[in-house]
Amino acid sequence: MRRPVGVVVAGILLGMIALFGILMELAELGIFIFSHSPVIPKLPALRAGMIGFTGLQLAFFIFCAWTVVDLFRLRNWARVAAVAIAGVLAFFSAATGVVILLGRQYAALLPPGPGSGDVAAALVGFATFCFAISAISIWWIIYLNLAGVRGAFSRTQAPAAGAAPTETVGAATMVQPRGTPGWRIVIMIWCWMILLSVITLPMVLWMGTPIFLFGAILRGWAGTATMLALWVVEIYMAIGLLRKWKAAWYVALFFQIYAVGYAATFLLPGVRAHFSAYLREAMERSSQGLAWPAPIMSTSLLTFGLGLGIIVVLVLTWALIQRRDDYLSA
Repeated sequence: MRRPVGVVVAGILLGMIALFGILMELAELGIFIFSHSPVIPKLPALRAGMIGFTGLQLAFFIFCAWTVVDLFRLRNWARVAAVAIAGVLAFFSAATGVVILLGRQYAALLPPGPGSGDVAAALVGFATFCFAISAISIWWIIYLNLAGVRGAFSRTQAPAAGAAPTETVGAATMVQPRGTPGWRIVIMIWCWMILLSVITLPMVLWMGTPIFLFGAILRGWAGTATMLALWVVEIYMAIGLLRKWKAAWYVALFFQIYAVGYAATFLLPGVRAHFSAYLREAMERSSQGLAWPAPIMSTSLLTFGLGLGIIVVLVLTWALIQRRDDYLSA
């Protein structure tokens, strides 16, 4: 089966991203674990957080590499996974670009030194690169969903015994496309991200990080108990959605309503000021008392983050609605 040129290009690009990402994350893990450079803060909690976050990124790039292999083999699951990966890249690249542009104001807080005046220009250049990655990812999504491309992947689905339904038209037998639906892939990626994030829980509990809940800052046992309760709900929800439990589908919908309500509280007077105080306290705890400049997060950056959060909630809610038969008919 001849591969479409665009699929080859997409596979090469994704392969380059996966290879670069794997090498970069492995290098970062080595630095965070073994390096004793004075450039890296000698704070166990901060190092543990960096290692955990880097591990999550490494898992993502390994999945990208796995997808590349089956993308060249024209497996339909890989096409859907590539579309999902492109969606993640488009979203986070665009978000990173905007955050960098909004954060240029903090360049002035850096200590003066050789070339310090070029920091703002470098940030603009990096933001432009992020927007370019986002644009390529959007092209990726559109191209891999074209009818001709989907047909090329469908024709490689072999009619396994009792597994792939066929339809006879004249003398030709058409194999019906198989594979995991796109919105199901979105739900699966969301669930695995939740489960992978469990590795950060011991670090968060060890640091005694407070939790910000509907305008209030919960500390001590109240904060720990609330955080553990939320983790239990999220883990149950993730496992249940992967295993197609009906109750988990309802929990997931309720969780989206909770997320919308959480974001809505920031419209109340004084909540943003409380959140800024919470961020400063959390950062000081994670850095073991290191003072942080004020404000840690500008109003525009916070508004942008809330907007992105609402978009994610809407996408996940739509995915749950689209795949509701997977759970309600079980």
